[in-house]
Amino acid sequence: MHKVLLPHHLHDTGGSVCSATGLLFFLTGTLALGPTLSARPAVADIAGDSDLRSRADPPHPLPGSAPSSSSLPEQIAALKKEQLELAQKLVAEFPKEETALVLMGNVLQFQGRGEEAGDFWGRALQVNPQRADVYLSLGQRAMLRGSYEEAAADWRKVLEIDPRMPGVRASLGLALMGLGRHQEAVEMLEKGLLIGTASSADHFVLGQAYLQTGQLEKARASHETAVRLQPDHTNAHYGLFTVYSRLGEQDKAQEHLALFRKLKAQEMKTLKDRNDAYDDLQAVRSHVAETYVGACLLCRDPQHAAQVEQMLRRALEIDSSNVEALRSLGDFYQSAGRGAEAEKVCRALIEAAPHRSDGYRELALLYLRRRTRLPEARQLAEKAVALEPVAANYFVLSRAYDQNGEPARALSAMKQAADLEPANASYRQMYERLRARESKR
Repeated sequence: MHKVLLPHHLHDTGGSVCSATGLLFFLTGTLALGPTLSARPAVADIAGDSDLRSRADPPHPLPGSAPSSSSLPEQIAALKKEQLELAQKLVAEFPKEETALVLMGNVLQFQGRGEEAGDFWGRALQVNPQRADVYLSLGQRAMLRGSYEEAAADWRKVLEIDPRMPGVRASLGLALMGLGRHQEAVEMLEKGLLIGTASSADHFVLGQAYLQTGQLEKARASHETAVRLQPDHTNAHYGLFTVYSRLGEQDKAQEHLALFRKLKAQEMKTLKDRNDAYDDLQAVRSHVAETYVGACLLCRDPQHAAQVEQMLRRALEIDSSNVEALRSLGDFYQSAGRGAEAEKVCRALIEAAPHRSDGYRELALLYLRRRTRLPEARQLAEKAVALEPVAANYFVLSRAYDQNGEPARALSAMKQAADLEPANASYRQMYERLRARESKR
């Protein structure tokens, strides 16, 4: 088995190595399919607020919640049982729906039943062979088994379907390096740079691939970019220590070794201070809540609106700050014309995830649709773009500028959206409309 450079001990100065599987763990925080083991911040109790209670009982009863007085293992077991029963019920009701099959596979994988999960994912691919998320999960399973060739094949399939999917190139690069195909990893990761999808992890893995192929200056540049994008990227600092050591720049090498040791010590303290049982419960809560969110995709018919609302509210009872549940409930209230409730959920989303753009964008869009608090909508949209300069955020920013009487800035923001997603016909049409309007001024 080929190895990939990665630090193993704080006092290691010679370049310890570990498998690509281990490096993938350090890149992502976890190899398990599901949430990372981290506690979520407390937010307002949306699920329990009296003015947000469901207005009708769902067509089918939902499983009950675990009693709060239970021990942590009992609560975990009860939640997993609830999750599995929900997935089984959905497969029974929608046996040929790819969403139900994928969701069941995800639940089984999370609960440690990987072979059964693979069966359900395979059935989903028979229904829709263009499910990039399924190939992503299959690749993760293969990597866990050390099957680098199989993982690489699955992740290549992901890129064929969705070449911009985040995180895939870094993972594929590690699999290729595990197979000793370092130059192939370099070429694949460089292609990601050209289409503008590279993350800190992508630059780090590319830097590691450059190291393996002896391209030290390029390795330095890639690791530096990884650190610029993520200053606390522990292993990127170790990579820079290695690069500068080989380049003979010992002062810079020692600078990054010191940063690596500092960050590593902080990580070790965090691990030592962890309450593993509580964190495990939080991870289960997060995953079960997201199972409920996924289940709502099967109930798009308006006659199931009450059921959808109750499932989303149940998700928030389980995990009150779950970003996906909050975003979905906000969307539900907006589409139902329940603006006050939507606004409250959007604010809870901002509180739960202040460094993500979702809440800011959705609250801005809510105000724009209602044509109220327009200056605040503009500020929220600008914050969303500052956090994540993606097409959807530029689209909302364009609307905000337009409704605030700033047509030139609206045109500029819409151009950004159209340039970022050139295949999006709606963005292109809106840009052309704004441009035509400006040309008449």
